[in-house]
Amino acid sequence: MMERDEEEQALATVTMRYFAHARAPAGCAEEALTLPDRVDADAVRALLRSRHPALAPVLACCRIAHNLDFMDGVVTLVDGDELAVIPPVSGG
Repeated sequence: MMERDEEEQALATVTMRYFAHARAPAGCAEEALTLPDRVDADAVRALLRSRHPALAPVLACCRIAHNLDFMDGVVTLVDGDELAVIPPVSGG
């Protein structure tokens, strides 16, 4: 199997979804993003802060989900994956 050159970075187009109080500062409910194919939650947050500065304070308390699972470490993205900003929730 041939390894990728360190300088070569594969990309994936994903759907980014914004829930609850993350939606208004993002200015949309969802958007298509092109990201490196290997990212962690901190990298996603950094990208979102640069795209939507008003979202920065909200991101501090939000989790990032990848295909319905909270991200823990680096994940591999493929075209069509879904990422989501999940603010804290409570229920009763």
